[in-house]
Amino acid sequence: MQRVNPLSGQPPKREMTISEFWETTFFPFIEKTKKASTIDGHKKLWKTHLSSAFVDHTLKAYRTSQATALLTSLADRGLGSRPIAHVRSLGSAIFRHAKRLGFIDDNPWHDAGSLTPAKSSASTHAYTLEEAEAITTALICWADAQLTFVLATFCGLRPGEISGLKWEDVESDWIHVRRSSWRGIVGRTKTEEAVASVLSRSNHY
Repeated sequence: MQRVNPLSGQPPKREMTISEFWETTFFPFIEKTKKASTIDGHKKLWKTHLSSAFVDHTLKAYRTSQATALLTSLADRGLGSRPIAHVRSLGSAIFRHAKRLGFIDDNPWHDAGSLTPAKSSASTHAYTLEEAEAITTALICWADAQLTFVLATFCGLRPGEISGLKWEDVESDWIHVRRSSWRGIVGRTKTEEAVASVLSRSNHY
């Protein structure tokens, strides 16, 4: 039984290179469904780590062992566990989309993983209350920077959520997070749970 591409209604090509699939199918798909910041991150991962590794490889011929070799080489070169996880996630997403469209039967990235333990990514440093108050005081001459720091540190807002704030989002002691902005492009927040009201008054500040 011949498979049919659910988007075009036509059987998928017998052979398609991964690069061609990225350009003609996967990237247009994420442009329509993902946030601008996510699209930008995927483009950088593709250009930096995946495009050269996929040259001349077809979707059907690609194997789990090749994905494993790529991830292992990244770990051997000193790439951290977090960026390697991002590469693996994008690689898997490309082939998962190809599987959903009937180009392949199995996702070769499903069981792929680095054979070399990747170095742990550095932990994010959390300011102590004393450090946060000292930084806030040091920014007294730069009101915009001080406000941004306070919103991030004491209210827990992400940079994009801060950029997306409007005056009407501030009501009494509450800040209503409704959107996110990235490089001037306003869109959804990172998660649905991020759409919430945050108490702006702090017992410490």
